Amino acid sequence: MLRATALGWRGEVSPTTSTSERAVGISCIDIRHPPKAVAYGAGMDVLSTTLAVVIALVCLATAAADFKVLPQIVETMERLRMPIRIIPALGAMKVAGALGLLMGFWIDALGSYAAFCLSIYFLIATGLHVRVRDGAAHTAPAAVLFVLSVVTFITSF
Repeated sequence: MLRATALGWRGEVSPTTSTSERAVGISCIDIRHPPKAVAYGAGMDVLSTTLAVVIALVCLATAAADFKVLPQIVETMERLRMPIRIIPALGAMKVAGALGLLMGFWIDALGSYAAFCLSIYFLIATGLHVRVRDGAAHTAPAAVLFVLSVVTFITSF
């Protein structure tokens, strides 16, 4: 079988390899177990994994603040002219996104979908801050998390 290695393809002889294939030293690609990405893709996996963990931790921490309805969260919602009653729902969205990112280590599509949904969430949050002309110090966290979510989504493929 052909297998991917960090330096390229390596031929192996399997029990089903024909005589002519043995002479050359390779066989057909096993489509049941496609090769993992070679050296180029490994870096993207590390980046995507690191970003997914960082975003998940940030989402879980801020969701805890949402569930406690901390005074600074209430103040931010009032400044953004948003109803206070939606704070727990925002926390639930962050928990769902964080769990989706973490479950994405086992179910690839779920991780990509969670990164996409969190990108939309943080895009809306950034837009709300811009709408009320919130200062850069208040807008930057949502904007940075938006960019990180987009990068996580793009590198998850």
